[in-house]
Amino acid sequence: MLDQYGRNITYLRISITDRCNLRCKYCMPDGVTDVGMKNILTFEEIWEIVRAGVSLGITHVRIRAIPGVETITMTTNGVLLRTYAASLKEAGLDGLNVSLDTLDFEEFASLAGRQNLKEVLDGIQAAKEMGLPVKINAVNRKELNPISLVLYAQQEKIPLRFIEMMPVGYGKQYVGRSNDELRACLEDEFGKSEMITYQANQKKQISEQISHMVQTLHTKEVPIGSGPAV
Repeated sequence: MLDQYGRNITYLRISITDRCNLRCKYCMPDGVTDVGMKNILTFEEIWEIVRAGVSLGITHVRIRAIPGVETITMTTNGVLLRTYAASLKEAGLDGLNVSLDTLDFEEFASLAGRQNLKEVLDGIQAAKEMGLPVKINAVNRKELNPISLVLYAQQEKIPLRFIEMMPVGYGKQYVGRSNDELRACLEDEFGKSEMITYQANQKKQISEQISHMVQTLHTKEVPIGSGPAV
C-alpha cells in the first residue's frame, strides 16, 4: 500500500479499548461514555484485521503465529507501566509510545484530571530498565512547554514527537499551536532546525521540515519529530 506521497505503508495501529484511567481535557472534555464491550473489537476480529493487513504488506504488528508480521508496539498513558513493563517485555512487545504532555505536576493534574505524573515517569524508567524502546508523544497544545520535554528527552535519551490532534471527534474542533509556532519556539531556545530529505520507495523525494535539534543542543542529539497523533 502506498500513501499519496508514494510512501510504503507497513505500520498498522489497532485501538483495542476506549477506556482510560486519565481524563485529559483535549481528549475527553465531556467525560467518557462507555460504548459497551459488544462494540469493541474481539480478539478474533483483531486477528482477522491483522491477517488482512499482512496480506497488504503490513509488517509492524507482532502476532507470532502470523507469517510476515515483525514487530508490535503499543501506545500508553504510562500510569500502570511500572506494574506491567516486565510482563509486556516477556509477552514480546517491541516498543512503547508514552503520552506525556507536561513535566509539571500541577499542570498534569489539571490536564489529565489525575495526579499520576510520578507513576508515568516511574513507568518510563521501568520500561527502559526492561530494555523496551520508549518514545514520548506530546500533543502540540497552545499551552505546551516544549523546552522542558526536550531537555527531559535528551537526559533520558528518548525520542520525542510533538503530535497533532487527530481530526476526528472532538479533535475536529480542537485548535492547537501550529507547527510553525512550535518550530519557532524551539529554534529560539536551541538554534536553527534543519531540513531532512529522504527517499520514499526509491521513486519520489519527500522533504519534511521538522524541529530536529541535531547538533544544536550542546552538540548532542535530541530526537524530536512531528507526526500524526497515535
